[in-house]
Amino acid sequence: MAKLTVRSMEYSPEEKVYPLNYTCQYVMNRKEEVVGKECESMESLHDINRNIAEARKQVSLMAAYLAELKGNKGVSEEVAESLTPYVASLLGEISQTQRNIESIMSVMTEKSLMFEDITNMLGQMEPLIVRLMYQDNLTCAYNRYFYITHEKRMYESAQGKEGMSMAFVDIDDFKQFNTAYGHEFGDVVLQQFSTFLASQFRKNENLFLVRMGGDEFVIIGTNIVYPDFVKLIGRICREVSRLEIDYGGQTAGISISVGAANATADHTSGADALYRLSDGRLYRAKDAGKNGVVWNDSDIDEG
Repeated sequence: MAKLTVRSMEYSPEEKVYPLNYTCQYVMNRKEEVVGKECESMESLHDINRNIAEARKQVSLMAAYLAELKGNKGVSEEVAESLTPYVASLLGEISQTQRNIESIMSVMTEKSLMFEDITNMLGQMEPLIVRLMYQDNLTCAYNRYFYITHEKRMYESAQGKEGMSMAFVDIDDFKQFNTAYGHEFGDVVLQQFSTFLASQFRKNENLFLVRMGGDEFVIIGTNIVYPDFVKLIGRICREVSRLEIDYGGQTAGISISVGAANATADHTSGADALYRLSDGRLYRAKDAGKNGVVWNDSDIDEG
């Protein structure tokens, strides 16, 4: 018996995001084409309506003329009597056709407005869709899906600039917050820590904060010279050690350990290699006593 292969119900980030984004973009892009064709159809209907109105005018004149002939004796009256029913019927058909066209134009206008509303709603929904897929709901930083989806593109785009820089950040002894103060306090630590990190480079479009999971974060630089990136990470490390987290009348300080690397400076072969290198340097920072940054294969900057 042949084996039945069952496809896993796990979907990649691209599979999850692509259909939603594609639907939004497809409808919004098609809008211009559809609206353009609809405008052409409306113009044609207006032309037809004008021609019908003119025909109705001419038939009405014919009906009036036949009415005048009915007062005359002889052949004219006989012609008028025989043609009048046909002219009246033609006039009725023209009037009905005109009403039908006006009804079609009204429906087309209504559908056009509905389509406009749909495209406007999709335009507003698209950022929300992306946010739901790529934003961590606790810290509001980017999530792992964002990193998995965009790591290759960011790495390649940075290759022609300063090379992608990466800092793997881990909160020292994070478990103690959950153990000593409770998981709610731990969540507050993550939230306030993430808010602080984001505030350090909010105006820099070349820096991205990603929560990889738990208390592990990655800071990515796509167009910043590595020495400046290292200085920024070192300053962040020092400033974090001065932070105090307050929640429910309890206060605690935190520190972080960081492993940093740069694609150009470290001659990495791709985003995965850069990730592994910065992760390995993070462990060196932990082994060296924590609260510090390892940014190359020899130096350790203490926080």
